[in-house]
Amino acid sequence: MPPIVRVGRSLAVTCRVPRKLKIKDLYSERAPCQDSCKPAIEQLGYMVNVTWSFRWNGAPGTNAQIRAESDALRKRALKELQLLWNSAK
Repeated sequence: MPPIVRVGRSLAVTCRVPRKLKIKDLYSERAPCQDSCKPAIEQLGYMVNVTWSFRWNGAPGTNAQIRAESDALRKRALKELQLLWNSAK
């Protein structure tokens, strides 16, 4: 049975990756968190190109503020996308 890779709370995604396959590119709406996601990616043992749209980490003691700002920005972006989608129908 292939190993299960947990890609973090923010994504709430669990996927099965066969050992012979390697993840080359990984996209997340939020930057991988410093505490669990980033170490999980690093423990794969090879380089993974990780891209994201919204900042999630900051200097020690600033994560709560950054995450609140990022969530607000993400919420606004999703509303704008919904408006664009609805106007294109």
